[in-house]
Amino acid sequence: MAATTNPLADDPAPRAETEAERVARLARERALLDEAREDVRAGRVIADEDVDAWLDRLTRGEPLPMPEAPSSPRSE
Repeated sequence: MAATTNPLADDPAPRAETEAERVARLARERALLDEAREDVRAGRVIADEDVDAWLDRLTRGEPLPMPEAPSSPRSE
């Protein structure tokens, strides 16, 4: 098996998170997932074809803003 290389080899190894940090991280992640689920339930989504068109333009090097869902709480 080949050894993996670390592209950030000059950086010190990350320290393990404490139990309190893990609990806090999981709570933040849970809150973000709950927010995303509520956005979907409320219809605040971006159509697949709009995302595909945005990605096509992005891969061609066009400078683009991130697509936003209509009435997204983050765009208000």
